[in-house]
Amino acid sequence: MPSECVKMTTECSAAIMDAPLQKNADPRCPTIPCSIGALNIDKALCDLGASVSVMPKSVFNKMKLPKPEPTSMCLELADRSVRYPEGIAEDVPVKIGENLVPVDFIILEMGRDSKSPLILGRPFLKTAQANINIGKGKIKFNINGKSSSFKFRPRYKMCRAIEVDEA
Repeated sequence: MPSECVKMTTECSAAIMDAPLQKNADPRCPTIPCSIGALNIDKALCDLGASVSVMPKSVFNKMKLPKPEPTSMCLELADRSVRYPEGIAEDVPVKIGENLVPVDFIILEMGRDSKSPLILGRPFLKTAQANINIGKGKIKFNINGKSSSFKFRPRYKMCRAIEVDEA
């Protein structure tokens, strides 16, 4: 026999009585097609976990861009390993849909088996006014008053987060 009965508010009762939310499957990765000059990139990863945008050195070498600026920055990867970039390529024009977005890329030796040719970090996402809708599996950009939308694509193993430590 209960010794005390506590009266619950309507909102609290509704929260207790409602069925729990149904879990959903992985919504895939927010990757987009883009281009830099004549180089078309099918799956550039839009990564809210990355504080910088990253371009593999092998991709950088394919383009006719000025030599990257030296940097004392180091990158701490998700597995806690530390990498030292080749430099920074500033204001690289990346074409998203019909719009150009200037991006500063950290140039990094990533090995031959790298599955992502580009990682587009938070500064890019802010510049391009990205809206990532995980529920719908879409990413939308608002660049110079024009909208472009892309559906998420199948995921693949890759670096999950990058933190910058400027020495």
